[in-house]
Amino acid sequence: MRDWRAYLRENLDLPAMEGLREERIIEEIAGQLEDFYQEALERGMDEAAADAYARRSVPDWQELKALLASSNRAHRTPATAAAFERSEQAVRRRGGGGVWLADRLADVRQAFRTIRFAPAFWIVSLEILRGISSESTTPFTKRRYSGSKSLQAF
Repeated sequence: MRDWRAYLRENLDLPAMEGLREERIIEEIAGQLEDFYQEALERGMDEAAADAYARRSVPDWQELKALLASSNRAHRTPATAAAFERSEQAVRRRGGGGVWLADRLADVRQAFRTIRFAPAFWIVSLEILRGISSESTTPFTKRRYSGSKSLQAF
């Protein structure tokens, strides 16, 4: 019996995807190939013929790759996220203060990710913070200038 996951990794070069998405795709297609293999065995084919039957179920690997890439475009890892992750790992390997810096890089990456997926949330949050900060500093500003002689002259 063939290791369909290894077979897929040899023949199907998927673009980098977020999380375990790529692994789930490989697992799903491997399961389908195994089903084709078992179906062929049930029809009375020998193992070599069943293996060939299952392999023929994917006639064009490039077409399958293109189809998977286009249908999973939202799950692909953006180039900027991959660059952030590489730099974060490089800094973390240095140790010492690099671990702290790597944690801050991870925070920045997460902030950019949430901004990309929920821009309205960030706009509302920043407006609320701007309103809170202007309301909290207004009384101090009024008190500071109310005692000034130059303002009382006018």
